[in-house]
Amino acid sequence: MDTRKKNPKWEFGRAPISVTMQGRYNYTVQSMIDFLEGNATIEEIEPDKISELKGMFNRCLRKDQWDWLSVFARFGSPKRESLTPLIPLLIDLRRSVISGETQIVGSISQRLLQLDLLRLLRTFQDASYSQSNNTESLTREEATRRIGEAAEEKLTELDLSGLSLKELPPEIVKCTHLTRLDLSDNRITSIPDALGQLLNLTQLQLGYNKITSIPDALGQMSSLTGLFLGDNQITTIPEVIGKLSNLKELGLPNNQIAEIPKAIRSMKNLEHLDLRGNPMPIPPQILGYGQDLEGCGDLRTILDFYFHTRNPVLPELDAERQKIEHEGYFDAETLQDARRRITASIVQRQGQAGFRRKLLIAYGGRCPITDCDVESAIEAAHIIPYQGTQTNHLTNGLPLRADIHTLFDLHLLSIRPDTKEIVIAPELVGTCYQDLADRKLTLPQDQKTAPNQNTLSKHYETFLTKYKSG
Repeated sequence: MDTRKKNPKWEFGRAPISVTMQGRYNYTVQSMIDFLEGNATIEEIEPDKISELKGMFNRCLRKDQWDWLSVFARFGSPKRESLTPLIPLLIDLRRSVISGETQIVGSISQRLLQLDLLRLLRTFQDASYSQSNNTESLTREEATRRIGEAAEEKLTELDLSGLSLKELPPEIVKCTHLTRLDLSDNRITSIPDALGQLLNLTQLQLGYNKITSIPDALGQMSSLTGLFLGDNQITTIPEVIGKLSNLKELGLPNNQIAEIPKAIRSMKNLEHLDLRGNPMPIPPQILGYGQDLEGCGDLRTILDFYFHTRNPVLPELDAERQKIEHEGYFDAETLQDARRRITASIVQRQGQAGFRRKLLIAYGGRCPITDCDVESAIEAAHIIPYQGTQTNHLTNGLPLRADIHTLFDLHLLSIRPDTKEIVIAPELVGTCYQDLADRKLTLPQDQKTAPNQNTLSKHYETFLTKYKSG
């Protein structure tokens, strides 16, 4: 959640760009510069970065975010009428990149160059670089000051989050009394070996950095009970993690991890394993919890299931769905086999077979918000909540990816009924879902199956009512 909305320290629009968003913006701007200068092929262009840039311009035009003026200033405070024609071109560019239309992409890039987009991007990049140079020495000085104070006063807790640190000052080894250390929301690329000397640490926060790997030195921190490394760029969990025999919580959401090492299975004290948002071969909803989840079983059962099967057998879903719809809801406690309990839970979340099948056909087997084409991850969502079979109408449904379905039902995400653009709640600003903002809903070819305008309006009105005070 964007805490600035609850505790505003700045006049609306003048809030500084957060460290997390600044990193995303800088990456987006560099990606688009590479594209416009011909240094990136159509295959290398990331559609999400085009959406991100469009969102940055929309911030400036709509003036609806706490940091809109800061973003506007980075672009050199251009005339707003010069930004307006960029929006539809970026929408067309994203669509053409996805469909692989090379000639159209080339034509759009020429038009963007004519509208001086490259100069705007260079201006933003230069302003960001200047800001980084001005603040880097100050943040390191502040980190060193806090470390010195913690060492001198033998503090047990130290907060170094949000300082844009690229590396940890070596003086950290003097803080031998620390039990909790927060290094989240920085720009650290590797976990320093020096942390292995802080043998009293029980809680270590390293989320929202740029870490790519976990070093062997981490295995020395045997007192750790909580290790949090979410929203980094980690690809593998090393076997050394098994040396953390006291670890109870391991948070690694939103990385690039595809395998669970065998060492984790032997960690008998581990109670909570969060691997959501990783390319894992079993449902991410299950990997996010250590407690019972709708009959899916506890963490030990889930790990046993993973190592015995490695992949859920998707053809079994149809047979299980027929059984559920024939018998009605059943008690998962009567099912002894963990594999069947997981299969049953997936079926229940996906929705009734007929309604879901029709939605998948209408939308070409894709989620119209994320473009996800993995049918086993797509659920039948009702725009107006399910109130019996009469609400199982195609115009009252959308085939949504499971996590998007949850956000949609919670009104953390909605759709503008007039423009069909996606809107997100303040809680999603600065998260991995921000890229969805302003993205257009992909409509089915047969307009008779498109979402009903009135149902979208009701959902959108509820969304606005929920956040009108924000």
